[in-house]
Amino acid sequence: MPNRPIRPTPAIPTRPHPATPIPQPTRPSVVDGPTLAVNFTVEAEGARFNVDRIEGLALAADASALRQGRDGTGAVTWSAPAATGRLLLRRAVDGDRTLYHWRREAAAGKPDARDLVIRQLDRSGTETLNAWRVVAAWPLAWRGPLFDALDGGIAFETLELVFADVVWL
Repeated sequence: MPNRPIRPTPAIPTRPHPATPIPQPTRPSVVDGPTLAVNFTVEAEGARFNVDRIEGLALAADASALRQGRDGTGAVTWSAPAATGRLLLRRAVDGDRTLYHWRREAAAGKPDARDLVIRQLDRSGTETLNAWRVVAAWPLAWRGPLFDALDGGIAFETLELVFADVVWL
């Protein structure tokens, strides 16, 4: 086993006061061509998470509760409550245990839902093109790396979150 110094585990940030404003993105007036999905950040209540991949950013309805009706003009209408979303955050294992500890604290019964802000950045990584607030994200599962001696790939960890809503800022 290599002799490496053990880094202290950073504290998981607490929820800010409800009156604390959420910073709004600054958007360029014109975007030339399609935007890339390679420059992005994830923040949770002031703390930034370095992640390699985000999957599941979606706004959907609960299809099992879908109802069809008619409005006053006779037109067909549809309604259903919002579905709970699932978001996957994946990143290379680098010794930072923030995501792991967030799940451990949730498993221990700490009510630790957080709002996340995902920012899509321009090609230079300096200007926010789009931003989404993921409301009341809670860590459902943490998954460690896949160990495969024949693959030789990067070790990734994944945090699966459930959330209540997505707001495009």
